[in-house]
Amino acid sequence: MIIKFIFSLLMLFSVSAFAISLNECNKMSAALNARTPMKIDSMTTVKSSYCSDSKPKPTYVYMMETSLSSLDINATQNIQKNGWCTDPTQRKLLNEVDVKYQYRTQVGVYLGETRINSRMCN
Repeated sequence: MIIKFIFSLLMLFSVSAFAISLNECNKMSAALNARTPMKIDSMTTVKSSYCSDSKPKPTYVYMMETSLSSLDINATQNIQKNGWCTDPTQRKLLNEVDVKYQYRTQVGVYLGETRINSRMCN
């Protein structure tokens, strides 16, 4: 659901079907942030998002809060990579932006982060 929402924003703001600017990424982020906090599952909530000016394309960053006290980052990244790389809608978005998830506990303790980019799908 969240990915389809972001992809629809991408299509709305994108001037070119082949590239997204940092400004367009920031517009997507602002639209998502207007809907946060957004519950993903019983343990995870999207708290906010932002874009960083990574070259050659923006990085879309999800700030995730979880009720878990520890996280298997490698397993989490593999699950995320599978979702991004196999779903056609998510894969199109991944061609336009890199994605980073930052995980923290509910009291703000940093647990780790994962990064997903289109090169990982090959």
